[in-house]
Amino acid sequence: IGFVICVLRQNKLIKEIGLDEIKEELRDESIIKIDKQKIYLTRHYIMGVNAPLKIIKYEDVAWTYILHQKTNGIETSTFLVVKTLNGKAYNLGGKVRNANENLELAIAEIASRNKNILLGYTPENIREYKNIVKENKNK
Repeated sequence: IGFVICVLRQNKLIKEIGLDEIKEELRDESIIKIDKQKIYLTRHYIMGVNAPLKIIKYEDVAWTYILHQKTNGIETSTFLVVKTLNGKAYNLGGKVRNANENLELAIAEIASRNKNILLGYTPENIREYKNIVKENKNK
């Protein structure tokens, strides 16, 4: 059931954006590829191609930070967390440890394309993000 839901969401996302536009974005030579994490930073989108496919417009991003997942005190995964203006959170990347350099490069690129985002996981950013989501839901 989970696989079917995943496929249906991917198909809906591809229909919304358009397959031709996605192909065009991926053909661009200025694309930044973070191969270990399977993250692609195109002109207009952040794409995470680990299942399920995630495509996020830069202008929809409100907050981004690096998450280190640990099990029994040992780092098992490193994710790029991207939170949007509407309150959705996306974990991009995955089962790659010690991927800080690549993800910091991704955060710098995202910040250069959207000057209004919050960077890093801090108590101030948590409060500010809650306010941003509340404001966007009231619109």
